[in-house]
Amino acid sequence: MALTVTDVHLQAGVYTARITGVESAPLLTLVHAGSDLPELDVTGSAPGEWTATCPLPARLLTDGVQTLLLTDSTDGTVLHGLALQAGAVLGGDLLAEVALLRDEMAIVKAALRRLVTERSG
Repeated sequence: MALTVTDVHLQAGVYTARITGVESAPLLTLVHAGSDLPELDVTGSAPGEWTATCPLPARLLTDGVQTLLLTDSTDGTVLHGLALQAGAVLGGDLLAEVALLRDEMAIVKAALRRLVTERSG
């Protein structure tokens, strides 16, 4: 069964997402600007249901669009994306989408590099 993300919200600086579709704790990563946020915690909330929480560091709150990607660590699949906009009003949704695409490309590049390294080594 595939991982499903529901009930995503941001409250008081804490990112929270409910994950279903697996019996054991999923291996997840929350990525910002190509780097993993080590604060991500995954706990069981019911049988087959998990809650991922991450207090967002203050360094993320800067002018512009900041993108967070919740990914499956086993294969790099992006499960959820969240764009945060702060500061001066920006050019709308297009900038958020471009930021999201940049972060997704960083994940794809890392996965390709890892694949090439594994196959050539």
